[in-house]
Amino acid sequence: MDFYKLNKVQTVYTHQGIFSKVLGEMWRGFSMQASKLAVVENQTEFTFYCGECARPILNDGDEYAINIEKSGFCVFSNDRLGLLRGIMTLLMRIQNNPTASVIDPVIACGEIHGNFAVKERTIHVGCPKSAFDFKRFIRFCALLQYKILVVEFRYNFGFKCLPKPMIATKCIKKGVLKKLFKEANDLGLQIVPMFNSLGHASTYGEEHGEHALLDVDIKYQPLYSPNGWCFNVQNPKVLDILNSIRKELCEFVDQSGFEKKYYHLGFDEAYLYRKKYLPPEIVANFMKKLTDQVVADGYIPFVWGDMFLNKEMIPEYDASAGVLYKADCEHPYDLLKGLNEKTIICDWQYSVYKAPVVTTAHLKEKGYNVYGSAWGGTSWFTPDNARAHVDMVKQGKSDGIMMTTWGVTKRYDAVLYCAYDCGLPHNTWSKYSQPSTVVATFYRNLLPAKGNWKKSGHVSK
Repeated sequence: MDFYKLNKVQTVYTHQGIFSKVLGEMWRGFSMQASKLAVVENQTEFTFYCGECARPILNDGDEYAINIEKSGFCVFSNDRLGLLRGIMTLLMRIQNNPTASVIDPVIACGEIHGNFAVKERTIHVGCPKSAFDFKRFIRFCALLQYKILVVEFRYNFGFKCLPKPMIATKCIKKGVLKKLFKEANDLGLQIVPMFNSLGHASTYGEEHGEHALLDVDIKYQPLYSPNGWCFNVQNPKVLDILNSIRKELCEFVDQSGFEKKYYHLGFDEAYLYRKKYLPPEIVANFMKKLTDQVVADGYIPFVWGDMFLNKEMIPEYDASAGVLYKADCEHPYDLLKGLNEKTIICDWQYSVYKAPVVTTAHLKEKGYNVYGSAWGGTSWFTPDNARAHVDMVKQGKSDGIMMTTWGVTKRYDAVLYCAYDCGLPHNTWSKYSQPSTVVATFYRNLLPAKGNWKKSGHVSK
């Protein structure tokens, strides 16, 4: 195999606005600290090249194309975001010269095309407590070329528009979050804020019983359902509060550098409202007002899909299909009537291991854009779950992917599997390696732990 040998100071030529501090840090990381970028931003085309190398040709559907020769390399795209993702693939191709006895970073020669079967690649995470873990996770998502990272905020964000709630003793300061999100944008990863606006209103797990506001002062009970798990859809003040939260988050999270802006409303697991506790029209009206307001403010709403599923409405539904969420509503009312038509529904189905995913097909047939959501946690994960959702996109029965992680779990095999199924190019050695070792190698290169054993691990405790 032929290689391009990296220089200690690697001069590259590119388009203005491509280079950033974080990109320089990642270059040094993947080159084992043996190469440093010197960037000249003088190109009119979206290229990133050095030496003598033919510019690759973009095929139909390519987000980028790369050519690596012994005399140089060239990454080419039609736009900034495509070029940044191509550079990510170039980084992954850096390795130590297999015949060298010292650090000698090289890039394996060849032509690579970033032609993804899944164009809309998104991922969800709850805002974690560790800035180190979050920084590495953000870089990891950008490296694997997810386009959007939905960050779920809870009361530990410290909202100005809310009464002072219980706040976690350890949380990432807002100034640090701003810097992390700037790094994400510099790498082409769009951060989208989320606040759950129906169920999960306590902002803690139901089994623990804590409540961020009611355990501070019971006078806030009118904002919630009697059990505290849901927001009170009959109280007009709740709409005002949720809109204030949204505006505060959208002001905090900068999406100005991207073509479209998004906001995730959650809407999942409002158990009380699946029953006959309230006329479902009231719930639908609540959803309609929130999604309409999101669209009116120039954003596209994301929501989870479980509240819109009902066995009576899905003729193809069969328990043997492995649908985890049984959609056991007691009423046959179609809550989809409560969504603005621009809403994107994310159908989380974690126990489906092959297409078709009948719930996703049902929601799409209703006329909505639908993203399949696979499980990215630690205990339920199987690559077949992600593949089933990816196959739905390939078959034209789904519009994209939103991988769910539910926290910085330090185990991202599922995130890697899903990226490869979406079309992420392999490097020279990754397809022959266990996913955990690929992830570990990327971790070391993305953000070295510098001898801290606890920081270095990627396997859940």
